[in-house]
Amino acid sequence: MGAVAVVAILAACTGASHQTVWTKNDGNPDQRDRDQRGCEAYARSQTKVDSGIDQDRAVMGGGTNSGLNPTLNENINAYSTQKRYDGLVNSCMTDLGYRQVK
Repeated sequence: MGAVAVVAILAACTGASHQTVWTKNDGNPDQRDRDQRGCEAYARSQTKVDSGIDQDRAVMGGGTNSGLNPTLNENINAYSTQKRYDGLVNSCMTDLGYRQVK
């Protein structure tokens, strides 16, 4: 029963999306959008590697799930990957001089 509760909580956390708004004193919306797309592309490329490693581990550990009924480990990995993605985007935007408004 406890594992089911953890899965439900993780699913709720990963399903709750919010849009971060970035601002920069000397920035304009078009440049911000280009910078954000670049940071998101970078984060996707980095987390794609992580996802591949997670999939390889699952295969070596006895097989993978179809995704229709994810295991607890698959949910935890998805949550971790999303958190890493968010962190990479945030770091990239901050490095470019942006700050979060929302």
